Amino acid sequence: MGWCPGNSGAGFSCTAELTSGTSLQAAGSGAEFYVGDIAGGDVSPPDFTAATDAEIRSGLPSWGSEIEVVHASFV
Repeated sequence: MGWCPGNSGAGFSCTAELTSGTSLQAAGSGAEFYVGDIAGGDVSPPDFTAATDAEIRSGLPSWGSEIEVVHASFV
């Protein structure tokens, strides 16, 4: 398994090497990458061996979590 980004005059691409010799490739004329701080992201994650599914979900960030973007890169 691995990740291989590429950048050329034609645009940006990335290939994810998956299991069993399969891969997934995405390509486009550009890409945007963001680094950010998510409230509560520095807190230790829940104990996955003892917590219930609901406790684990409530203790982790989700797509709805607010984020403060601290760096952005545009290719």
